[in-house]
Amino acid sequence: EEAAGSFEFDVQECRVHGRDISTLVVKGDVAKGILRIAKAEAATSGNRLRVSNGAAPMGLVMEGRVLPILLGMQAEFSAEVGDWEALLELAALEDQIPKEGFPLDSLIIEGSLTDGILRVVKADVEAPGNHMSLRNGALPVELLLDGKIFPILGGLQVEFGAEITDWQGIQKLLAPEDELLPAGLEPQRLSLNGRLAEGVLYLDEARGEVAEVSMTINQGKVPVPADTEAFASLPVSMAVRIESADLQKTAELFTVMAVSGRAGVDMVIFGSVKEPRATIKLTGEQVNIKEKQLGTLTLQGEIQLFQDKPGSLKEARFIVTEFDVANDYGSLALISPVEGNWQPGSFAASGAFQIDGDGEIAINIKQPQRQDLAAEITTRGVDSDGWLATFLAGNYFFHDADIEAAFAGLPGNPQVQLTGSMREAGWEDMPFPMSGRFGLQYSPKGVEISEFVWMSHGRNEITLTGFLPFDPLAPEPLLDGKLALNSRIDFRVLEDIGFFLEPLGIRKGSATLDVELTGTWNEPLGRVQLQGERIEVSDTLKEYFDAPINITCDLAAEPGRIVLHSASLESGVYTSQAAGTWQHGYTFAELLQKDWAELRGEVLLDASLRLKDLNFLRERLPWLRRIEGDTGVNLHVAGPVADPVIKGLFFLKNGELSHTYNLPMLSSVNLEGEFDTDSITITSMRGEAGGSPVTLSGRISRVTEGVDVHLRLGGSNVLLLRNNSMLLRGDIQLEVTGLLERLVIRGSTGLTGGYYSKNIDFLGKVGTTTAPVSEGGTFLFSFEEPPLKNAVFDIDITTIEPFRIRNNLVRSTLRPELSLKGTGELPFLVGVIYIDPSRLLLPSGRLQVQSGLVRFLEKDPDRPEIDLVASSKVLDYDINVVMQGSLDEPVYTLSSSPALPNDDLLLLLLTGQPPKDEEVAASGTLGRGTTNVMVYLGRDFLAKWLEEDAITSEESILERFELDYGRAVTKSGEQTIESTFRLSEKEVGEKRVYYLSGEKDRYDAYNYGLKVVFRFE
Repeated sequence: EEAAGSFEFDVQECRVHGRDISTLVVKGDVAKGILRIAKAEAATSGNRLRVSNGAAPMGLVMEGRVLPILLGMQAEFSAEVGDWEALLELAALEDQIPKEGFPLDSLIIEGSLTDGILRVVKADVEAPGNHMSLRNGALPVELLLDGKIFPILGGLQVEFGAEITDWQGIQKLLAPEDELLPAGLEPQRLSLNGRLAEGVLYLDEARGEVAEVSMTINQGKVPVPADTEAFASLPVSMAVRIESADLQKTAELFTVMAVSGRAGVDMVIFGSVKEPRATIKLTGEQVNIKEKQLGTLTLQGEIQLFQDKPGSLKEARFIVTEFDVANDYGSLALISPVEGNWQPGSFAASGAFQIDGDGEIAINIKQPQRQDLAAEITTRGVDSDGWLATFLAGNYFFHDADIEAAFAGLPGNPQVQLTGSMREAGWEDMPFPMSGRFGLQYSPKGVEISEFVWMSHGRNEITLTGFLPFDPLAPEPLLDGKLALNSRIDFRVLEDIGFFLEPLGIRKGSATLDVELTGTWNEPLGRVQLQGERIEVSDTLKEYFDAPINITCDLAAEPGRIVLHSASLESGVYTSQAAGTWQHGYTFAELLQKDWAELRGEVLLDASLRLKDLNFLRERLPWLRRIEGDTGVNLHVAGPVADPVIKGLFFLKNGELSHTYNLPMLSSVNLEGEFDTDSITITSMRGEAGGSPVTLSGRISRVTEGVDVHLRLGGSNVLLLRNNSMLLRGDIQLEVTGLLERLVIRGSTGLTGGYYSKNIDFLGKVGTTTAPVSEGGTFLFSFEEPPLKNAVFDIDITTIEPFRIRNNLVRSTLRPELSLKGTGELPFLVGVIYIDPSRLLLPSGRLQVQSGLVRFLEKDPDRPEIDLVASSKVLDYDINVVMQGSLDEPVYTLSSSPALPNDDLLLLLLTGQPPKDEEVAASGTLGRGTTNVMVYLGRDFLAKWLEEDAITSEESILERFELDYGRAVTKSGEQTIESTFRLSEKEVGEKRVYYLSGEKDRYDAYNYGLKVVFRFE
């Protein structure tokens, strides 16, 4: 205190409080107990301090305590701090100011100390990621040395600016032990400009960025608390603008919901930090939620938060006064304010909206403390094709939906009650929109249906009531419990739902379906009854149902089995009946889910089918002309359902069948048979073919190699073939055996009669110049399709009654002794046809055949050979004819008594007149031979014209007529004419033969009379 004088020292290396000081320069003096420093400079690693015009009581300096020195010191200073930890240790302030509390890179400050006040002309602070600048500041030193941030801020008068990109550093500085902001909301960049004065923080402007969200605060006012505890009660007042250019990234901070678009929020915040209030105005554009278009969005309201401490929310109250959403489909607007309240474990909100300017939706949500959530949603006149179309899945639609929905107990114990009606509902392209009303209740125990009624066109109706232990939200939706279901489907006009029935081929009619179900899913008890009337099918099914059909079905579910009490189908073509049971051994849940490893259980089924009309088969069998008869099938199925034993009976009564083949029509067919899974057995079949009885029996079996056939066919005097000119009958005994692809048909056929009556058209051949062509043999049949195409024939053909030929040229009988060989595609005959005494009608008279035969040789079956001997008497000549060789090119040998040259003999045989009569023709008068040929042709013409029956008679009427023209010459030079008509039936064997006769004699006179000729044998 008594010392005086000046001093100056310069130290290059020294240690103070264990810290090295590289430079220490001090100049000053001491007088009257005051230490005055004209200049002082100290430097350590990273730090430098300059002091000038300083003064401090010497006693304080000698005590060596920093705080008293600073409080009593007067000085101007500047400092550059790069090592904050070294500075604190040097000044012995590490106990007052934690070293980790100020993670600074650098501090540059200029100011002065006067009367314990630290005045800062300017200061710049650099920390990792952060920068702060101070201007015109003043702070009591004792607050600074105390090291508590809130008192420092409260006592500080300063202008400031800050750029913050490292929020964690600020977090450590302001509240090391608490989180100022929730995780995820820390700003990525924050800029502040304002001032501290009189313990109040004035924010002229603040901007912050979080993800794609930017926040701007204008004219903010926040008092500085005395400590952390007082922070919550601070009043706040600021205007905030929050913008998001990408809602998708913003939403990721709060929820996993997929949101896109852009939005902005203007808020005015007031109240306190602990209980802030804010008015909110939100706008959004091109907003989408889960790819569903919300469109433009406008919302205005107010929210107030209540916190135990900042960041710990205990209650939120809100009110929405304006809400409007519009997109390309429609709009949703608020009718009355929405008010709500949230607390941990409780929530309440209610409001009403107008949808698309017409419909209404009201929402009321409540969750009292420690109780389940309850919600009510009511709609009036809501359509699906407006604003709601954005959120509806699929192509469904509805109009004028009036619905009351109540939800309770969500999510742990959901209870849902749904009642309402719709004027129209369906889906896109649905041809018959339906109207309906419904009442449903859902709980984890199942679904109760109190009402479910839907109608279409005011005439088709579906009704449903009951209880189903079914939970679609559960891992196993089929629950334990009793079920009860009553349903009726009444479609009076099936064409209304033709869209669904078209794949089934149903066009018109009516149908009802009644379902009654009780019991459990594992063991249901119930009944299903179906009745269809006047059902018409599509054109593709007309061949099976040519008239409207009626259907009934009565099906029951009993313990362990399904019972078909009765089923019937009746149409214009047939009727069918069925009844049976299936002892299945499944639970009903397995049946519904089709979780069958393999079919099991026992089945029993009896069914019958009665065909009223078989002509529908003509569409599939073009060779069939007509088929009739009473036909039926009885089916019996029994045994394991995977491999049951199938048996049945079939029959045909009084059947008739006509076809396009040259085979007789079957009539009076009575057939009985049986079948099983491997075979069809015809126990008996009796019918008539051309009025004669036929029988059929045998078996068709399935074997390893294919289908084995064993059939037996028999008949007596059966009509085998009939057409306009031919008839053939016989006794048949045939056996068809072998595999279906390689059938063998063997047996015998004894011909019991037949005829061939086709006339030879001589007049049609007159004038033709085409020479006849040999075509070889022809056959009566050839099968071009399997299985008969490949069938092998071995059939003996014998004669019981001869075969007759009766036409305008031949009167003959034949006795075949043949074998039918070959295949169905290429059959052939082997054997002999014997020709009995016969006659041929020639212009000259009759050619009598004494004997003959036709041979079918196995080496050349299609070129049969003939061997025939015949004779004729023309005038006074006895003529003998021998025919030999191929049937299509025979060789003729002629002889006569008395002898004539072959050419003359042939002319005599054909015309009945020797060649010398032709000299008369050359002179201008017809010869006798020419006249005989003309008469022959004329008689053939008359036979066709009269169409007489020449089949059953041995001779025709024209055969009894004889005309002899030109035996002599009359006195006038004309030729004589002699004509007779035989009245007797037979010419041979009678003692007297009567004729009517007429002539023109040689005297030119015409004579008529009755001639009696006596014949002696």
